[in-house]
Amino acid sequence: MRSSLRRALRLLTVTVLGLAGVAVPLSAALAANSVTVYYATTWTGANLHYQPTGGTWTPVPGVTMDETACAGWKKKTLDLGTATGLKAAFNNGSGAWDNNNGADYAIGTGLTTVKDGVVRANATEPCTPEPPDTTAPSVPTGLTATAEGTTVKLSWNEAGELPGPRPEYGPPASGCGPPRSPWTTAWPSP
Repeated sequence: MRSSLRRALRLLTVTVLGLAGVAVPLSAALAANSVTVYYATTWTGANLHYQPTGGTWTPVPGVTMDETACAGWKKKTLDLGTATGLKAAFNNGSGAWDNNNGADYAIGTGLTTVKDGVVRANATEPCTPEPPDTTAPSVPTGLTATAEGTTVKLSWNEAGELPGPRPEYGPPASGCGPPRSPWTTAWPSP
């Protein structure tokens, strides 16, 4: 009995009315599109005024971007139904608007960031911290110590895997203290 019930349910076709009153298979209605929009701003609060593709604009000022985000970002997740995207403008609710210089922002489904006028579709979550670097550095070679008066100078060969700029040791370039030199430093002896 159970297997015949399962078979009957598999064969059953259910339709629902979509946004335009057109019959849509239930599977398509359940697979509704959504978008999560992150907007970079210094505003205390932000609203997302939008028009789903084929739909109408939300009433001004739009919906409040009230989901938890990190500093400098506002966030809102929207159910777009069967729409495949939206046009958007952002505002602070007090008269300041960002509408992409009158062109509005074109946003698709998925996770999107909008920062400095640039829309990034299928973006990575901007509020996720980068994982810490847990790789220990290689041991430098050629460590030498040289005593000169009341100063001990240390120098070594770099390990070779350090990315980015080389560190500088020593005091600021004020003319006081030992000279500043990468991979060589000097401390006055006690």
